[in-house]
Amino acid sequence: MYYDHFLILLALNWPWYALFLTLSVLCLVPVFRRYTLSWFDPLRYIVIFAMLANAIPPFLWVVDQMTTEMFVYFLCSETALWLGLVAFGGRRESVSGVAIEGEARFSTYFFLVCFACYVGMTLLSYAMFGIPLFMDKSRLEVYQGSGGFGILQRFNGFFSVFSIYFVFHLLHQKAHRVLCYAALGLITVFLVFGGSKSAFLMLLYAYFGYSYFYLRRAPQTNRRMFLYLGIGAFLALFILSFQIARQGGEALDTIGGMVARLIGSGDCYFYAYPNDIYQGVDIGDWFSYLFQGILGPLRLTSAEDLAPSIGVQLTWLTRPFMAGVETGPNARMPIYSYILFGWGGILFAYLGGLLTSFLLFRLPKYLPGGVIAGGFATYIYISATSFVTDFGLGVTAIFDICLNLVFSVGLLYVFTAMTCPRPVGFLSRPGK
Repeated sequence: MYYDHFLILLALNWPWYALFLTLSVLCLVPVFRRYTLSWFDPLRYIVIFAMLANAIPPFLWVVDQMTTEMFVYFLCSETALWLGLVAFGGRRESVSGVAIEGEARFSTYFFLVCFACYVGMTLLSYAMFGIPLFMDKSRLEVYQGSGGFGILQRFNGFFSVFSIYFVFHLLHQKAHRVLCYAALGLITVFLVFGGSKSAFLMLLYAYFGYSYFYLRRAPQTNRRMFLYLGIGAFLALFILSFQIARQGGEALDTIGGMVARLIGSGDCYFYAYPNDIYQGVDIGDWFSYLFQGILGPLRLTSAEDLAPSIGVQLTWLTRPFMAGVETGPNARMPIYSYILFGWGGILFAYLGGLLTSFLLFRLPKYLPGGVIAGGFATYIYISATSFVTDFGLGVTAIFDICLNLVFSVGLLYVFTAMTCPRPVGFLSRPGK
C-alpha cells in the first residue's frame, strides 16, 4: 500500500485510528513511566515511536486490510518483545567503580583524536560520495558499492556520539567554552548534512549519557532540554522542507510531510499486511539473514549472497518502479520475526527483547567508570535501542560496537603506556 493510499484510508476512517492510537499509548504508558528516566533518554523516544507504530495494525485489521491471523501474531509478538525488554529494567545498573588508569591525564587527547577522526572521515566521505542532504538518491545508498568505505560510517557513529558527549563534559567543567560551542556547531552542521530528520536527537541522547553514566544522575527537564528540542525541531523541519523543495513541493507540504513521518513510524505494517505483501519477501537462509550485519562486514559472506533487507524488499514489492533502490521502512519485530521463523517468532521476539534489556539495563555495570568509558556506555545504550526499531539494525550495531571497542581499547593502551609511570593494565579501582 502506498503512503498516499494509507493516508486516504486513514482520513476516511480516522475515528478508528484515533481509538487504536489511544489504546496503543495506554498499553505502553507503564514502560514509558517506569523504564525511561527523562526526556533526554533515547528509550523514551523509542517507546513514543512504538506507540505511534502499534496503532496501525489494529487499524488495518478493522478496515479489512490485514488478516486475523496476522493481527493475532502481531499482538503476541509485540507483547513478547516488551515483556523481554523490561525483564532487566527493574534494577537499572550504571557503570562500575573500576576506573581507567591515569584517565585524567589523557581524556582530552582521546577526545581530540575522536573529534579529528570524525571531522576527517566526514569530509572524506563528502569528497568521495557527496553530501547526503543534496543527493537525489537515498542517504542509505551513500556507501553502496563503495568497496569497503562503509567502514567510515561505522566509526563515525561512535566518533559523533563521543564528540558530543565530551563537549558537554568540557562545558560542565567550564573549560574552552568558545571552542566547545564551535565544535558543537560543526557537529550540528554534519548532522544536518547527513539528511536524517531525527539526527538532532543525538544532542539529547549524548547529554543523557553524560549525566547518567558519568555524573550518575538522570538529567531533568529544564531550559536546556527545551533549547535542544527547539533547535532539533527547527533542523528537522529544515531538512524536511529542503527535501520536499527539491522534489518540487511547497511550504504546506512540509507540515503534511511531518505528520506523515510521525504516522509512518509503522510504515512497515501498511507496506506488508495489505494483500499479504509480506509473503513475497525472500530472505534465503534465516541464519545468514539474521547475522548478515556481522557476516557481511567480515566478508564471511559475499555481497551477492546477502538478501536485501526486509524493508527494502517491501518497498520493491509495493513500488516495482523502485526496484534496485536501497531504501525502505524499518522491519519491526512482528514483521521481522514472522518472516524469519513463522509462529516460532514469538519466542524470538521475547529473546530479542531480553537481549535488548540486558544491553540497556545490565551491561553498563560491567563497564569501567570515568568519562571515557561513560562515553562508550552512552554509545552502546543508543545503539541498543535500534533492536526495538529493527532487529537487523541492532545486529549491525553489535558489529559496530565491537569494531569501535577494539579501536578505543587500542588507543587507551597507547595513551596509558605513554602517560602512566608503571607498565600495568589500564584498569584500576579508585584510591589505588
